[in-house]
Amino acid sequence: MEQKDVVKDNLIQKQCKDCCEIKSINLFYKLGKGREGYQPYCKPCNNLRTTRNRRNASPESKLKAALREKEYRQRPEIRARKQEQQNVRRKLESSTIKGIKRKELIRKWRADNAEYVRIKHLEYVKESRSILRDHYIRAGIRRYFKRKGFETPAEALTAEAVEFKRALIAAKRKLGLTHSNKRT
Repeated sequence: MEQKDVVKDNLIQKQCKDCCEIKSINLFYKLGKGREGYQPYCKPCNNLRTTRNRRNASPESKLKAALREKEYRQRPEIRARKQEQQNVRRKLESSTIKGIKRKELIRKWRADNAEYVRIKHLEYVKESRSILRDHYIRAGIRRYFKRKGFETPAEALTAEAVEFKRALIAAKRKLGLTHSNKRT
């Protein structure tokens, strides 16, 4: 028993019996009854074997598996757990939770986690900057036409028009002709 624990503790790499490659121990599923405490096959090989076995299973074994699954779902503790999960989901989807309106709950959470919300917002803006830039350019074009009292022409919102507007903004910035929203 002590030797088994020593083998488990010192194991860093292991050879897969299927592909014969030496891989990190993180790429093997755990197996409590094995000497090393890990499956003999790496995760990718094990997944391939499982998929192959399920595909090649006979209709009788598939039927048996379906019956076992049905029996499992009919067990009282499993049905009770599923019912509890549905109740929790219904409570979350309802408009009120314990008398507090959902929007108020969200506002309260945002106020309590303001720093987290700020960081996530900055990540989102950083990831989708070009999409947002095009959106803001289109919105600016629409506002311009609305201010002048005209209907926004469809050709003013095409990709070429947005690209032109983006280049125009970049040129103005280079020349220092636009005001900056950044505070110094």
